[in-house]
Amino acid sequence: MPAKRKHLSEEDRFIIEQGLRSGKSLLAIAREIGRPHSTVAREILRHRFASNKNPYRGRINTCKNRRGCIRRHLCADAANCNRLCRTCGASCRPGGCDCYEEDVCERIARAPYVCNGCRRQQSCTLRKVLYTRKRANEEYRRTLVGSRCGMNLDPRTVEALNAVLVPGLNKGQSVYHIMRSNPNLFPVSEKTVYRYINLGYLVPKRHNLPMAMRYRKRKSRGREHKVDRQCLVGRTYERFLEFRRHHRGASIVEMDTVEGATGGKVLTTFSFTASGFMVAFLQDGKFAQNVIDSVNRMWDRLGRETFERIFQAILTDNGTEFSNPSAIEHDPDGNARTRVFYCRPYTAADKPHVERNHEFIRKVLLKGASFDDLTQDDVDTMMSHINSYKRESLKGRSPYERFAFEFGDDVPEKLGIRKIEANAIVLRPELLQD
Repeated sequence: MPAKRKHLSEEDRFIIEQGLRSGKSLLAIAREIGRPHSTVAREILRHRFASNKNPYRGRINTCKNRRGCIRRHLCADAANCNRLCRTCGASCRPGGCDCYEEDVCERIARAPYVCNGCRRQQSCTLRKVLYTRKRANEEYRRTLVGSRCGMNLDPRTVEALNAVLVPGLNKGQSVYHIMRSNPNLFPVSEKTVYRYINLGYLVPKRHNLPMAMRYRKRKSRGREHKVDRQCLVGRTYERFLEFRRHHRGASIVEMDTVEGATGGKVLTTFSFTASGFMVAFLQDGKFAQNVIDSVNRMWDRLGRETFERIFQAILTDNGTEFSNPSAIEHDPDGNARTRVFYCRPYTAADKPHVERNHEFIRKVLLKGASFDDLTQDDVDTMMSHINSYKRESLKGRSPYERFAFEFGDDVPEKLGIRKIEANAIVLRPELLQD
């Protein structure tokens, strides 16, 4: 008996795209690929996307309430303008008018849910939503692969495992003995527990294992595991662009990691896009908890008001050390403090500011050099010199000067950064050599 197909293929998605372009109903498309029409509807809703190729966007009033609106003086030239705002549309957009409500086409709100096949697609001035086979299949593959990575345990289970593993290992007990003594607390195998410990997901570390330190670690390619396998949901780069459109002038921070020698210490870096100002924290490895500790350290130093003012959104890549966004977005008491978004895979250009700043770090810490002998004071000294270096992009000012002017002279000091005199700046390895 042939296996039942559970997933749509790329060919199925091609038929869906062609059917939408031809104006076929969802029921007709579903019959063609041999699936329920609800499957086709979910596929379209899950992978449709807003197009940014509309030539009318930003020039045409798209407010639902524009007909009959008599509001005036919303634009920047209010003193010299006496026109109705609905005639120019300059302020009829998010953030410009508190009565703004986007006009959405009924075709998007109900089947077929996209603009594919619409006769008015070229002349329509409203937001366009499309479905393409290529993009849908790429998103499907990312979700499929991502769902099979990471730690498949909820926080309460992890806390319960730590509560029984820590005292047992401190008494010299083995993981096997602890699991056999508490069979109802372990929903995973012994091998999985060892893997979670070696990857730093649990409180016990490798040196806590009775036999682990007797053997040299095998050389093998490390496996990446995401703490939260659904971390990208609602935090994609497209959502980041949407956030920037609705929060113009928001303080954006790009977050990344600089690696030293393989398996050694790393730097977690935070670069402020507007000023180029960057701070770095020395960590024992590329673990999610280390990143969270860095964010919490800045939270404690800056306080709620300042932190929320300068960390309105954080943009980072898809590295496993950044795969616990909820712990970054919320303070230790569980209150929201920032937003986290992710770049597109293998697209370093999505966060160019932090990548450019890493070039300055590599002038002091050469690629491949070990960070194990560094201290946080060394890192702060290096970042103080980098932030005091004048940039042509800032019209001759340094990131330190721009950042201090924007947020206050005391904020860099709280982050461990001090101003270095221009003629005393050193950006060579000799800076950290005794």
